[in-house]
Amino acid sequence: MSDVFLLKDVIAYSTARTPISSVNKCNYITTDNILPNKTGVMKAVGLPAQDGNIPAYQKENILVANIRPYLKKIWFADKDGGCSADVLVLTVNKEFDPKFVYYTVFRDDFFIHVMNGSKGTKMPRGDKNQILDFTVPKFSKIEQQKIASVLSTLDKKIELNNRINRELELMAKTLYDYWFVQFDFPTPAGENQGKPYKSAGGKMLYNATLKREIPEGWEVLYINDIIEVKDGTHDSPKATEEGEHHLITSKNLKVEGLDFDNANLISSKDYNNINKRSQVETGDILFSMIGNIGTIYKVEEKSIKFAIKNVALYKSSQKLSYKNYLYMYLNSYDMKNYMGNVISGSIQKFIGLTALRNMPVLIDDKTILKFTNTSKHILKKQT
Repeated sequence: MSDVFLLKDVIAYSTARTPISSVNKCNYITTDNILPNKTGVMKAVGLPAQDGNIPAYQKENILVANIRPYLKKIWFADKDGGCSADVLVLTVNKEFDPKFVYYTVFRDDFFIHVMNGSKGTKMPRGDKNQILDFTVPKFSKIEQQKIASVLSTLDKKIELNNRINRELELMAKTLYDYWFVQFDFPTPAGENQGKPYKSAGGKMLYNATLKREIPEGWEVLYINDIIEVKDGTHDSPKATEEGEHHLITSKNLKVEGLDFDNANLISSKDYNNINKRSQVETGDILFSMIGNIGTIYKVEEKSIKFAIKNVALYKSSQKLSYKNYLYMYLNSYDMKNYMGNVISGSIQKFIGLTALRNMPVLIDDKTILKFTNTSKHILKKQT
C-alpha cells in the first residue's frame, strides 16, 4: 500500500465564478499582489476594468500563482473573494484537512515540481495536469489536523515576531522624521534646552543644495565623504550546485529580506574575486541599483557567505555610530526625491554608482549620535 496520495486525489481546481462587482481591493487576488517566497498577500492596487464574472475563491481554499512558479507565491485564503485567471484556486476534498494540504504544497519541493513541468521561458507557466501528480504524505485526517495545528502555531509566532519588528522599525522611523524632517530634535543648550528645536524657535538657514531650510550649524555632505560607497560585480559568475556562497543580485534583495532560496550558488574562487571589489561586512547597508531600485537591507549577520551583483554597498561598518541614521536616511523622503532626478534607463531603470555616492546628507554629529543612542534601544529589540 502506497504511503502517499497524488494531489489529484486530494484537491480539485475550482471553477466557481463571482461578479466583478462583488470584489474589492482587499479580497481581489492577482499574481501581482500574492507576495513572493510564500509571504502572503497584500492589498490589490486596482480592480479589473471590464464587467462580468471572474474566478472565485472561498475561505480555506489554497491560491497559487501559476506564472513564474519559482517566485513561490501561495496563500491560504482566510476570506471569500475573486482572483485573476492566472491564479490557481485549489479546493481540498472533505476527506483531507485544508491546512495540512496547504503546508504540503507550501514546501519548496512543490514549486520545484511545478517548474519541472512548466512551459515557456520568459514567463514560465505551470502545467495544471502535471501539478496534480505531486505527492502528498498519507496520514489519517486526525493526524493531518495535529500536524497542521503544530505548524499553524509556529506560523502565528513567526507572524507575531514579524509584526513586532515592523512596529519597532516604524517607531525608529517616526523618531527619525521628528528629528531630521521636522527638525524637532531636543534643543541641546540654552533657555530652550530639551524642547523641540524648530517648534521652540530654533534658528533655521536656507541650504542651496537641499533647497530648503535646515538648522543653524548643520552641514550637508556627500554620503561618500562619510563612508565608502561601492558596488558589486557586473559580471555573471557561473552558477554551480557545488558552490558554498550565494550571489545576491538586485532581484534577490526584497523588502522582507535577502532571498537566498532563489539566489545562485557560486564557487569560492568567484566569491573571493568579487570580494576584492566589494566585501560585505556586518553593519553595511545594501541598496538595489536595478529593477526594484531603492530596496535596502541592513546587514546584521555575523557570518557573511554571500557576494553581491547590481547592488550598491554602503560601508556603514566604517562608521557604526551612523548606521541607524544612514539606514533611515536611505529610506527617507530626501533619498526618494533625489532618486527621482538621477534614475536612468528607458527599458531597464537603474541608478549609477556616482549618483549614489553624490547623495547629499544632512550632518550634525551630536544629533546623529543622540539619535543612535535612542534608536538602538528600539531596534535592538528586533529579532
